[in-house]
Amino acid sequence: MRSLAEFVMRGRWQAVGTISALGMLGWLLPPVSYLSGAAAGLCALRHGAREGFLVVSYAALGAGLVTLVGIGNVLPAMFLAVAWWLPIWLCAQVLRVSRSQGLALAAIGGLAALAVVAARVWVDDVEGWWRGVLEHIVSAAPGHEDMGPERAMLDALAVMMNGLVAGAFAMSVMIALLIARYWQALLYNPGGFRAEFEGLKLPGALVPAVVLTGIFATIEALVFGQRHGLITDLLVVAVAMYAFQGLAIAHHYVRNRQLASAWLVALYAAVLLVPQIALVALAALGLLDHRVNFRHLPVGDKA
Repeated sequence: MRSLAEFVMRGRWQAVGTISALGMLGWLLPPVSYLSGAAAGLCALRHGAREGFLVVSYAALGAGLVTLVGIGNVLPAMFLAVAWWLPIWLCAQVLRVSRSQGLALAAIGGLAALAVVAARVWVDDVEGWWRGVLEHIVSAAPGHEDMGPERAMLDALAVMMNGLVAGAFAMSVMIALLIARYWQALLYNPGGFRAEFEGLKLPGALVPAVVLTGIFATIEALVFGQRHGLITDLLVVAVAMYAFQGLAIAHHYVRNRQLASAWLVALYAAVLLVPQIALVALAALGLLDHRVNFRHLPVGDKA
């Protein structure tokens, strides 16, 4: 990881080549996309808005030329630039100026919220659109020409996709930005990342809006029978945001209480195995932190 960060920082064209190559490789190995985004974020954090934007632009041009020659289509490269590198570049500027991971996370959540609202406004039938996308993906798989057995499952999944994709986008951008910040600290400020991450806290002004969103989503589900819509989409984005604050609290708690790192390993395992439970629990912890302020409790107290 350090050697990759050092290579990216050697010069503009090393950064451009790394971002572009990792971005295209990410189509085959999705986890590699995080490294591509982190490299773009590192350039933006270290060199500022102008240089970071130039690096991302040149990387997009390089990826576009490769995809144009290889498959005759520049859309994959355009998608990388607009939906991945550009949001990371933008939110890296928030982090660079504010030096607050909480504000950067709020900016990411704002972009995700705008995305779900735009989808609901511009697409007449969002659920139907996602159903079509899912059916196309499943039917393209060998042995799934007959959609009958999967249709009920796809119908249920389609109504949740708008919020789930936005939440996944928010989490992915934040993960890439955190990797970029870790690399920056590793190279130029050893030990600085831990303190900044453990202090991650979203603006308190967001709490009333998130609580009201949760109340309205509950009313929709229990009273009106509407289980998915714009309110639910926004609630999923909020859960994705506040899960990071809960995770920061967990890291601080384990270090401050000198607990075994196995506790964090178990927590991350839960996030991977039962995300629908672990992420909601972390988000609830993050929200409650605005009331309890867990990280400022005396070490002798039990939180």
